[in-house]
Amino acid sequence: MSVCACVCNDITFRELIALARRLDPDRELTVNELIEALGARTRCATGCGVCRPYLRLALRTGQPAQTLMGQSTNRASRPAELGTDDAQ
Repeated sequence: MSVCACVCNDITFRELIALARRLDPDRELTVNELIEALGARTRCATGCGVCRPYLRLALRTGQPAQTLMGQSTNRASRPAELGTDDAQ
């Protein structure tokens, strides 16, 4: 099972990744700044907040579908990007 959208505001991560590339073509914003900018325009990640860590990972990797956290049986395979550190 994967997460690929902000269901509260009905917008896919594919759409958000594309918008992020237009908003920040030179990749000068941190991921959290980018999420705030996307939220201001689309309301994504402003409802229940469940999508926020998945969106963070989608923006960092460019992959619009993210594996549901807790589904992996191999914890070592979970990406380090799940943290809140914005170093890019």
